[in-house]
Formats: sequence, structure tokens, C-alpha cells
Amino acid sequence: IMLQVISVFHQGHLEAVNVPKAVEYVLSCMNFDGGFGCRPGSESHSGQVVQLSLILHYFRYLPHTKYIYM
Repeated sequence: IMLQVISVFHQGHLEAVNVPKAVEYVLSCMNFDGGFGCRPGSESHSGQVVQLSLILHYFRYLPHTKYIYM
């Protein structure tokens, strides 16, 4: 997923992505511990946390971005 998002983002075709649906799916992968699984209901994985956090960053959907921006 991450490579597809980066490719679309850098090519300037972000309007081709249904951002609300993508964000909804990403957030459905979030677990009680704040991590993300590979799909809804799966256990958290550090690699998924990084990738899905970056996707939310690209979509400008991080609620506390002043602490997260690099």
C-alpha cells in the first residue's frame, strides 16, 4: 500500500485516490494499543505502524501533527 500511495502522491495524482475511504480503512486497522495491523482485527506490527502512519501523514490526517512532522 505504501509504495502505491507514495507513487500517486509524488506524481501529483492524489485526486485519483478516494482519501476518505482510504483513511477509513487505515483507521480500521488501528488496534487498542495504538498500533496498526495488516488488516482490521490483526495484531499490531511495527512495520505497519510506520507505513500506515506515513499514509495518514501524506493524507494530512494526523490529529497531533505538530509533534510528528519530520
